[in-house]
Amino acid sequence: MVKRLVLGLLKGLVIGGALGALFFLVLGINGSGALAYVLAGLAAAIAGIFAGQPPWRQGAWVGTILKGTFGLGVGAALYWVVQRFLGGVPIPALGSVSASTIAEAPIAFMPIVAAVYSMLIELDDGGEDNSATAGANKTGVRVDGSTSEDESQDVEVSASSQQQKQNRR
Repeated sequence: MVKRLVLGLLKGLVIGGALGALFFLVLGINGSGALAYVLAGLAAAIAGIFAGQPPWRQGAWVGTILKGTFGLGVGAALYWVVQRFLGGVPIPALGSVSASTIAEAPIAFMPIVAAVYSMLIELDDGGEDNSATAGANKTGVRVDGSTSEDESQDVEVSASSQQQKQNRR
């Protein structure tokens, strides 16, 4: 669990830091008003896409889309929390720049938002994929296969499966 938290923290800091540096240092965008909410939502959405199960894993695209979409709203809500409680905290390194508080500088608030959201996603969705081993045991039906096609296949149904069928009737 601690490993997942640290991995989520690192993913969020890298993604949020890269996006914050892009917007603040390269593009010169200061986060103020509605734009700051959009930037925070964007940071959380991108962090949600890459946190947890990777999007290139087979069957993970629906979860990836949901994590990214939900991240837009969560990111805006997390920015509200940052702005509300950390909004007046000055950043001495940015003293000469117009955006000198955490809530005004994307390079400061985007890593915070992305790190919190990616840690949540890593805790929820970052576990090992046990579906291949668990899927074989879910049905309770075992088929004994034979090598010739003429012989019938014996199907053994567990007592719990038979009991479940009787309970349905």
